[in-house]
Amino acid sequence: MQTFLSRSVGLILISCLMAACTATQRPIRYPGNCYSPSDLAADGSLCGRRAASLRPGGY
Repeated sequence: MQTFLSRSVGLILISCLMAACTATQRPIRYPGNCYSPSDLAADGSLCGRRAASLRPGGY
């Protein structure tokens, strides 16, 4: 039981770390304001589904 619990906790931690790392990766030279859904657009609103990271090709 102990090894199952420790493996489960380990897998959860690794999954969270991987998600955090991939969420913060951005292209080095992205020309616009809306790379990720949580970014702010030029008008001050959240980018949401307009974000480049959600589009095929990234732009």
